[in-house]
Amino acid sequence: MCAVLLGALIFSSLYLNRALNNGERALVEEAELVSILTSANNASRAFGDLKYWLADLAVSLLMRAETNAELANEKLSSALDELKPHDPETVSFMRAEIELMVDKFLEAVEAYTDGQRVIGNTIMAEARVHTQLIDERLAAMVGNFERQALKQRDESLEDIRQTEWLSKIIMLGAIVVGLLLAILVLHSISRPLEKLVRAMKEITAGNLDATIPDDEHDEIGAMANTLQLFRDSLRERDRLATERDQASVALALTQSQLNAALESISEGFCLYDSEDKLLLCNRRYREVLYPDMEDTVAPGMRFETIMRQAIAAGLVKDAVGK
Repeated sequence: MCAVLLGALIFSSLYLNRALNNGERALVEEAELVSILTSANNASRAFGDLKYWLADLAVSLLMRAETNAELANEKLSSALDELKPHDPETVSFMRAEIELMVDKFLEAVEAYTDGQRVIGNTIMAEARVHTQLIDERLAAMVGNFERQALKQRDESLEDIRQTEWLSKIIMLGAIVVGLLLAILVLHSISRPLEKLVRAMKEITAGNLDATIPDDEHDEIGAMANTLQLFRDSLRERDRLATERDQASVALALTQSQLNAALESISEGFCLYDSEDKLLLCNRRYREVLYPDMEDTVAPGMRFETIMRQAIAAGLVKDAVGK
C-alpha cells in the first residue's frame, strides 16, 4: 500500500514538475509576445506621429514640425528594428514604403515652398497612398501579434486548467486506491485474526480439535504458531493427566490385590525397608505380635518405635522390669 501511494506521489510530483516547466516556458513565450506586441504598438504610435508631423510640416513649413517628424521617424525605426526578427518581410516592406512616403512628403514641402500648390497637392495624394499601405500592413502585423498573444494566453490557461484537473484526478485516485488497499489490508488481517480468536475461544473452552489458521510468515502466523504450541501443551497435559489417573487406578488395584494376598496368609507377615521402616504387614501380624497395638502399628513406623511401644505395653515379657 505504501509503495502504491509513494508511486502515485512520485508520479503526481513529476507531472506537476513537468506542468510547471511547461507553464514557465509558456510564461516566457507570453512575455516575449507581450514585448513584441508592445514594440508593434510603439511602431504604430510612432508612425502616427510621423504622419501627423509630416502633414503639419507640409502645411505650416515650420522647423518644429520637421524636428518632431525626425524624432518620430527615429522611434519608428527603433521599433521596426525590434520587430524585424519576428516579421522580417513586413518590416522590410514597411521600411521601403516609409522611405517613399517621407520622400513624397518632402517633395510636397518643396512644392508648397515654391508656391506650387497644385503640384504639392498631387504629391501629397501620392504620399497618402504609401501611408495607407503602411497603415494596413502595420495594422495587420499588430493584429497578428495580438492574436498570437491571445492564443498563447488561452493555451496557457487551458494547460493550467488541465494540470489542475489532472492533479485532482491523480490525488483523488491515490486516495481511493489508498482506501481500497487499506480495506484490503484490514480485511486480510481481520479474517485470520477472527479465525484465530475463534480457535482460541474453542481451545480454552476445551475443544482441542479446533481449527487453527495456517502458519503464515507474519505476525498472525506467529500468533497461530503460539496457539498451536499452547494446544499441544494442553493435549500433553491431558495425556499426562490421563496416564496419571490410569496409573493411580492401576496402583490402587495392585495395592488392593497385594493387601488381599497378604491378608490371605495365615501367619503374620511384615516387610521392613533398609531403614527399618515398616513397609507393609497383614492384620495377622498386628493381632498376634501386637494384640494391644493393632491401631498404632502402621506402615512407615520404625522397628525401634514399634518395639519401644510393645515394651511399654508389656508385650515383651523378657523386657518387663528391665
